[in-house]
Parts: sequence; C-alpha cells; structure tokens
Amino acid sequence: MNPSLWNDSRVIKMFYLCLIGLFLFLIGGFINELKTSAFIGSGTTATNTIVVSGTGDTYAAPDIATVSFSVTKEGATVATAQKLVDEKMNAAIVALKGMGIADKDIKLENNSFNPKYDYGTPCYGGMGIPCSQTSPKIIGYEATRSVVVKVRKLDNAGTVVTALGTLGATNLYGPTFSLDDEDAVNAAARADAIADAKKKAEQLAKDLGVHLVRIVNFSEGGSGGPIMYAKADMAMGAGTAPSAPAPVLPIGENHYVSNVTITYEIR
Repeated sequence: MNPSLWNDSRVIKMFYLCLIGLFLFLIGGFINELKTSAFIGSGTTATNTIVVSGTGDTYAAPDIATVSFSVTKEGATVATAQKLVDEKMNAAIVALKGMGIADKDIKLENNSFNPKYDYGTPCYGGMGIPCSQTSPKIIGYEATRSVVVKVRKLDNAGTVVTALGTLGATNLYGPTFSLDDEDAVNAAARADAIADAKKKAEQLAKDLGVHLVRIVNFSEGGSGGPIMYAKADMAMGAGTAPSAPAPVLPIGENHYVSNVTITYEIR
C-alpha cells in the first residue's frame, strides 16, 4: 500500500472521530442543561425556619356613599308589571340626576319577573269549610328592578335616601360610606404589617442566636372597610313628608387592617 495513501486515510479517520466526539460532547451538554433547567426558579427547600406575623392598620375618611334600592310592582301580564316598574324607576332616576348623580354612578343590579299563583282554598277534612283546592293557576306577575347608586357628594347622601323613600322605593339600604379607590390605604396598612413582622423576626433571631437568611413564604389577610348606616326606616316611614329636611348622617372614618405572615429561613 502506498504510504501516502495510508497517511491520508488515517487523517480522514481521525477527522471523523473528532467530529463524532464533538457531537457526543455537545449532545451530553444539551441533555445536562435540560435537566438543570427543570430546577431553575425552584430554589432550595429551607429546612430551618421561623414564622412571624405582623399587623398594620390605617384610617381614612370615606369619599363615596353607596345606596341600593328596588322598585316592585304587580300586573296582570309581564308587560303591565314592567310598565309600572318603568314608570316608578324612571321617576327615581330623574330625581337622582336632578341631585347631580351621573349616569355612570347609577347601575342596574337586578331585573326580574315572577309569576303569582292562586292555589285555591285548601281543604281540611271535617271542618265544614267550603274549599276549592285546585292546581296552581297564574293570576299575575311581579316585576322587580334593583339599582345601586354612588353618591360622590357625601353631604347629599341623606337627601338621596329621603328622596328615594318618598318616591316609593323598596328594600332601601344605605348609605354605605367607603373609599372609591382603596388600593393606597390597603398598601399603607400592608407596609406597616410587614414592618411589624420584620421587627419581630429580627428580635426573635437575636433571642435565638441565629441569623435571618431570606424570606421563603409570605401571606396576607385583611379586614376593615366600609361602615353601613341603615337609614331605610327613616326614609320610608309612612308619614314622611316630601318637604322633610334631609338627615345629617355621620360619616366618620373607615378602619383598614392588614395581617401578614412571613416565613424566614434561618442559619
């Protein structure tokens, strides 16, 4: 065999062997990366931990009042009942707009129609009372429409309630005083709660002779919010005069509370 040819074949073989080796190396690295990526972001499970809780609260004056009410009417047909409800509800909405309530602050909550039945006179044996118990028969319909109103001028809340009661609104509830945007006060209460928990954790770690490493778990709960003033009976009394002065309602402040629980890894 020609030595030069042998040498050329050996070089070619070595070249291919190197390519195969490089390919296997890259494949192995790729598989290892896939295995490693499964644990990215999962972190290491903490074995030594302490759990602390914190409480924060804040007070804020309400800037909005919410009133809900319904109008209910009966009629021989659905159309009749609906027409009667429309008349009463339209009068209420006109009155609300006359007091400066914007369209966006008048929201329909429910609109329902229910049949009314006649079950006849129940029969009781041995009583000697004429009876005519038969299968239920529809004798009319009851229509109900419920609306929620936001009152942005708090001084007008009492006037709104009184006016709705005078117009024959039923199931009148409120006003409920709250904040239109509660995110800021909730965030302030949460920050106080976290600071409280952190202070407790630092003191506990000092007492135990350990060091805080990192936070491994966090949860939050809260309470507080709007205060309900039930003034429906005042506004809907049978003898309420249209010219009666609107009541002055106490607004006060709402109490917002945040409760947090933090788990720290220790070392």
